[in-house]
Amino acid sequence: MIVERHIFGSDGGYRTLGRSSGLSTEDSRWLESSAFSFGQPTSLRFYDSLRHVPCWFTQVLSNGRRALTRVLAGASDENGRPTLALATAVLSWADWDSQLRGDVEALLMCPQLWVTNGGGNIAPLEFSAPMPRRRINQDSVTRLLSLVSQAERAVAQSRRLFVSAEDYSASDFAVLERLLPPAVRPKASSGYRMLSQHSRVLLSCMDREVAGTSPIQRYRPEQMDLTPYAQAIRKSLEMGTVPDDFSMRVGRPSGAATAVRNGSAPRPEVRTTCAAPWRQPRVLVPGALVLSLLLVCAFFLGRMTGGGGPAAAAKRDNETTRRAGTIVAASPASTRAAPLTTATTSRKSLPKPTATKTGKEGPR
Repeated sequence: MIVERHIFGSDGGYRTLGRSSGLSTEDSRWLESSAFSFGQPTSLRFYDSLRHVPCWFTQVLSNGRRALTRVLAGASDENGRPTLALATAVLSWADWDSQLRGDVEALLMCPQLWVTNGGGNIAPLEFSAPMPRRRINQDSVTRLLSLVSQAERAVAQSRRLFVSAEDYSASDFAVLERLLPPAVRPKASSGYRMLSQHSRVLLSCMDREVAGTSPIQRYRPEQMDLTPYAQAIRKSLEMGTVPDDFSMRVGRPSGAATAVRNGSAPRPEVRTTCAAPWRQPRVLVPGALVLSLLLVCAFFLGRMTGGGGPAAAAKRDNETTRRAGTIVAASPASTRAAPLTTATTSRKSLPKPTATKTGKEGPR
């Protein structure tokens, strides 16, 4: 799938530093406005923490596309002050829903998307989405169920929801958009470590440094009131897996056709590639190897139990033949012959031995 890109940062003032050809001037203005409404850090700690704890928010563009913006530490300005750089990845709704499956984490783990030192016209990226991670921390189940229920009610009531990063980790919040009900997904937007309550984001997880200045709903397990949808996915989460219910697609919302698909802008011929091989399905080589060894051991054990292997089998055959009155030389050809059944055959039924020219007895 094709990912359009937008870079916002400081260069003599905050502005758009670069965008790909699939984004219009109107798209740039919208993304600039969203970047300005993110908020301003009040301490150097926030800039330093961006290297270790991700900060991002999603949004719905006016033409139906989905955007994921990651907040990064930018270059210092002309006065030596730290700045922020906001890189945005824009996908069509169809790609977000059917290929990415709302997996914010997959985009965050692609380093090529978050390069902020480009300028002017930058190339879009071709992104290969991996299978979403399905394992989930058991300690996060009740928190996520509570968050899904609150998000569902907030969207239904057209109000913003503010929670705290003290209650939710980055991995918890990254899985939120995969858990939302199908009817809520086209309207919802989420953000982790937000700094302002005046952003466009509908579901904001506020950073610790501004937690005391925002109308935050703290997590209270004893007051948890789950919606019917949250109750429906509870069993899967308690088993440790994220339900793969993104197959319940909502069709493309009205006006979701991208500019390129409408034919108003040609796609560039050259793009860099952003694959995501970091989350490929595991090949169970150890299990297959153990199974193969067990089968081999069982085979040889059965042969040995039946009489000690090929050499012993040949010895028994020769002994049986000798007792029956027929002498068979223990040669490689005779060891490969079919097992004899003369041990249970009467002597009268055996053919009479014939003499060779040398006087020895043997089969013709």
